Amino acid sequence: MKTFSQLAVLVGSAFASNLPIDDIAQMFEELVPEIGQYQEETEIELSRLGPPDPDWTENGLTVAQAITQGGGTVQTHVLGEWEVGGHSAKIVGDKPFDIPEGFVRYSVRPHDGPIDNHYYYRMTNVPEGIVLHFFGSKQPKADPRCNGQGGMEVIASTPWEEWSDDTMLFAFVGIRASRDDDRVYCSVYEPDSDGGYYERSYNPEGRPYLVVNEDLRAFTVTSREHALQELFEHHDVSAE
Repeated sequence: MKTFSQLAVLVGSAFASNLPIDDIAQMFEELVPEIGQYQEETEIELSRLGPPDPDWTENGLTVAQAITQGGGTVQTHVLGEWEVGGHSAKIVGDKPFDIPEGFVRYSVRPHDGPIDNHYYYRMTNVPEGIVLHFFGSKQPKADPRCNGQGGMEVIASTPWEEWSDDTMLFAFVGIRASRDDDRVYCSVYEPDSDGGYYERSYNPEGRPYLVVNEDLRAFTVTSREHALQELFEHHDVSAE
């Protein structure tokens, strides 16, 4: 009997896409019907909004303001999160990381418009190093707090055909969900007692995303060099 990953390679080899997200995610949903139900429940939870907060823009800082207030500069520092969930980094301006040699890059959502920010998120619960990279322009109306759909790529330490069963299941379903998420997230950052910043997320009308804000993530001003190491050089989460 073939493993999930062996079946996925067979499915993927029949299609031209360099990362056959839809075909393999659908295969997993057919093999494990609970996945579809879980995704539907998750989508409902993520879409829950609280009442409008008329002062939401006054209650926190933008990424650039947080970096500057924290003693950094947007040219040499990022806003990074290294404790809760996957490691992540937010960059102001169009200065993406130089990805170390050996990583494989897959374009997931093309973007040919202006770019003024980058966001990197290292997926959790997988032994392989898989980082989602989002990039684009602040919107709507160039609001420095808000991000909509832009470009997206997957950066992996190994080709997808070599991923384990668990990684394929988690990664392909998660990548598709991230790619198809059309919500606009507006984030503000509030100083905490440890010198970091808590992130709160709203929609453009100032209504908070309830689930996202239940577990506040603490970001810190981090040098670009250290953030690059956290995201790509320490990619074996099984050793953490």
